[in-house]
Amino acid sequence: MANRKVKNNRVDKGGIKGGVRTPNSGRTKGTPNKRTQELIDLIAEKYPNYNPIFCMIEIGRSEDVAIDTRLQAHKEVAQYIYPKRKAIEYKVADTIFEEANKNLLNIVDLIKNPAINRKIEDVQ
Repeated sequence: MANRKVKNNRVDKGGIKGGVRTPNSGRTKGTPNKRTQELIDLIAEKYPNYNPIFCMIEIGRSEDVAIDTRLQAHKEVAQYIYPKRKAIEYKVADTIFEEANKNLLNIVDLIKNPAINRKIEDVQ
């Protein structure tokens, strides 16, 4: 709440009538506003039992509809049924890579060392 001041358990919203709003007052989260509720009521009156998800399912299952439209309908319905998947970032601790890199450099140094190469030839 940047630019908002709390005074006497009230939040100063600046532009609100009276300038102060009591916390947790007003429309609860998820409650449609007046215009949205009026639209929902009009649709329910004109088209009882209308459900846009069922309509999209019917479009997706119809053989008479173009395949790209059917696919789009299935995609739209799927987002209401299944959560959207997010990419998973897999991080391995940097210390593991650092340790492996040190070991690899040690092996390379051993291979390049002529004294060790002579000992290896002597053993063979």
